[in-house]
Amino acid sequence: MSSRDDLSADVATRIAEVVEAELRKQVAEARRRFDDEVDERLRGLREMTDALLERAASVSDELDGLAAELRRAAADAADTTNAPLGGDLNGGPHPVPETAPRVLSPAPAGAPAAGTIAADPPPPPEPEPPSDAARLVAVEMALAGSSRDDVDRHLRSAYNVGNTGDLLDDVFGR
Repeated sequence: MSSRDDLSADVATRIAEVVEAELRKQVAEARRRFDDEVDERLRGLREMTDALLERAASVSDELDGLAAELRRAAADAADTTNAPLGGDLNGGPHPVPETAPRVLSPAPAGAPAAGTIAADPPPPPEPEPPSDAARLVAVEMALAGSSRDDVDRHLRSAYNVGNTGDLLDDVFGR
């Protein structure tokens, strides 16, 4: 080998070392930027999670308050059912509200000609699509271990939800 070949080999080796060092530097910089981006996204996810947890706690507190109000109303209703008809709980008279319109219907055969008064039952309320509150209650009940049937019954009675199938499929993962 000549000195010229030795020199060329030395130059090639040094160029390779410089290129390798530059590549290592670029890889380290790319890794640092990637780590920074991952940290930023994790920070954002933590903030969103914290905000969701705060909202869930607020909704839970609100639901607890509503449940307490419902318990009080049920207790008041139970007390009212024990009150004398036509009087309030303190014994004073008050008019009995009419629950359905009264209709004069023809008298059946063999009955007096004056007719009878009949009350039409009110139509049942139309089922509604699931509300956000119904969806939240369904999730909370499922997390608490309630069965699909229990959640279905509760949504139909408490929230007047007609078709619970899609909501329960979402909640129970079917």
